[in-house]
Amino acid sequence: MAIWELIVDALSSAHRGGQEWLSAREIIQAVEGIAPETNDRTIRLQVKFRCINDPSKRNGPGLQYLKNPLFITDNPAMYGKRYRLLSEAERNTFLANPREDLDQYSYTQVLEWLQNSATPIVIGDGEDTSDEESSDDLAGPALLELHLQDYLFRNWKQHFPDLDLYKGTRGREFVTTDPGVGIIDFLCTDRDGNFVVIETKRDRPDRKAIGQVLGYMGWVSTRLAEGRRVSGILIANSGSDSLRMAIAAVPNLELRVYELSFAVHREQPQNRKRTSEAT
Repeated sequence: MAIWELIVDALSSAHRGGQEWLSAREIIQAVEGIAPETNDRTIRLQVKFRCINDPSKRNGPGLQYLKNPLFITDNPAMYGKRYRLLSEAERNTFLANPREDLDQYSYTQVLEWLQNSATPIVIGDGEDTSDEESSDDLAGPALLELHLQDYLFRNWKQHFPDLDLYKGTRGREFVTTDPGVGIIDFLCTDRDGNFVVIETKRDRPDRKAIGQVLGYMGWVSTRLAEGRRVSGILIANSGSDSLRMAIAAVPNLELRVYELSFAVHREQPQNRKRTSEAT
């Protein structure tokens, strides 16, 4: 089986398990679970070379992303980016109208183009000619939720003034040594040196998310804690009553909900402002 086929199988299995997006490291761990002797670097390069909006795609021999596009990434410019499989409709759209410049646009703009292939991507003040109904779910909130982890990392002390990222993090994430555990979004220590595991969910989480956080907490308690307390925080944009009740029954685990807001301000054009000052 070709390596790209192993990657597709790994991502398909993760998707069936409720995990649509995987980082390159998580993909490598999943593929090695299927074929242990597969080279790490080869897996990583195959993901990049067949991703329609990864900047490294141009370095692939034979421009593989144009011939056999398979993946899309959430943020081409961000360290620790994640990947998912293209749907069959997205793949066919790209094959019918392949583009080399998609790594220059935000993920939501790429999705909008894929869903409205006859509509060019518009940046800035250009007229938006996309179908309003089909692009509603790709508007501002979706873009902000996509970058939730990046936002938290860049504004860490504003939201977590009493927590420090634990040594050993790779960028904003902590890579565990066990493929079955995977990558912790944020591993932190509080002022007393106790561990705090933070897991982010951009969509509404279900009770499986609790099991995922508890798995991370258990790994930290077993491998790192050395008697120190381990707690967890699940961050999501909403939570059901059943989820809140389940979390209430779990010691040392709390749910935090984030909210998105927009503000539009009127600005006076510069030329009009100068004319007013002159009079």
